[in-house]
Amino acid sequence: LCPYPVCVRLTWPLTGRSKEMRLIEAAISDPGSSGMVICGAAGVGKSRIAREALSAAAARGWVTHWAIGTSSARTLPLGALASWAGSAGSDGLQLVRGVIESLTTASPGATVVVGVDDVHLLDDLSTFVVHHIVQRAAAKVVLTVRDGEPIPAGTQELWKAGQFDRLDLQPLSRDETSTLVSTTLGGTLELDAAARLWTLTRGNVLYLRNIVEQEVADGRLAQQGGLWRWLGDPVVPPGLVELIESRIGALAGPVSDVVDALAVGEPLELGSLARITDAAAVEEADMRGLITLDAVDDGVEVRLAHQLYGEVRRRRAAQTRLRR
Repeated sequence: LCPYPVCVRLTWPLTGRSKEMRLIEAAISDPGSSGMVICGAAGVGKSRIAREALSAAAARGWVTHWAIGTSSARTLPLGALASWAGSAGSDGLQLVRGVIESLTTASPGATVVVGVDDVHLLDDLSTFVVHHIVQRAAAKVVLTVRDGEPIPAGTQELWKAGQFDRLDLQPLSRDETSTLVSTTLGGTLELDAAARLWTLTRGNVLYLRNIVEQEVADGRLAQQGGLWRWLGDPVVPPGLVELIESRIGALAGPVSDVVDALAVGEPLELGSLARITDAAAVEEADMRGLITLDAVDDGVEVRLAHQLYGEVRRRRAAQTRLRR
């Protein structure tokens, strides 16, 4: 259900990801592989493609399980795997054994696939369970990891415990963005509208979905003369504003300064930005994927990684801060 009064829900196909789907299917079908680790920025579509891969495996008769790592469940032992915990009393070892058995039990000859979304957010005991499943080759495993997030030592040990293939999921290209939106809307997207959407979202599937659904609901993205045209200026949906703010707001003050300086002045020369804000904060913003660096004739220019970051900050930050 949509939490906002005006909302359009569209069916978004997995257009443009057939190659990636084949790579995941090959990894979980390979007897010598432990599975697949899918890496990428927030909103690029890691969770969607992982779930689609598990759905395809289930359609082939495989046994599949899906778990999600979250910040809230991270404080609870086996928080992400509570659905498979059963009732083993206070015996921790027996509890772990029960979870492993629940996740890996299948009829003779059947293959089990365990998917874990945001594996870097698992609590230690859940990570221990996944580690043992990988080490014993008791199931194939599909994991998603968000770029720019700190990876706990226990999670890093998972890579060493097995032989994982790795998929670095990239944002959609301009053509892929146009194809996806056209397929979703059931009609051809005007070239100018496609270019504007790609510039605004940079191929981030989550951002694209939010923007398109809001623009269709408000009538600014509409079908005219056989083409879907985009008229007027976009309005960033409240849900997307909250999503972007939650990412920017969780950053240390100096990194937020980098984002806001670029929001009002991009592009900025790298040396100037480091003097205006803080060189270490610029490096952290780069590591977190919040900014991009482009070589120019006389140096390096810095921009925000997504135009939407600037849109949100210019509309939501205090005017006194932006003026400063």
